Amino acid sequence: MRAMSQATQAQQKLAGLLTSLEASHTQLQHYAARVADLATTEERNRLARDIHDSLGHHLAAINIQLEKANAYRERDPSRAYEAVDHAKRTVQAALKDVRESVSSLRQDNEPFLFQETLNDLLRRMRHSELERSLTL
Repeated sequence: MRAMSQATQAQQKLAGLLTSLEASHTQLQHYAARVADLATTEERNRLARDIHDSLGHHLAAINIQLEKANAYRERDPSRAYEAVDHAKRTVQAALKDVRESVSSLRQDNEPFLFQETLNDLLRRMRHSELERSLTL
């Protein structure tokens, strides 16, 4: 009788532990989903900042080239045309950057490749007069 009572108590204790484990598992799944949502939001915010920064850089470069073209249009038309051509290429690069960034927002299944992204950023900055250095 006593062994039966102990077995029943052990079974009830096991059932309570199982219920607690299931509740903990459900809570853990909730936390994991929340972390995934926060990571997605953080990545989208990062991409928005990248678009903003990249576009700002390109627009500043375009403005400088157009000011140069305006200053040289009477004195040295070939330099003015060269500045306009450079501004045009910068516009094309800016459009390409924005398209790529927006495209990456839509591609949720592709992994983020840090090295490839960093190399792409350095390639895009190659035309600028900024000094850059990279140490891995």
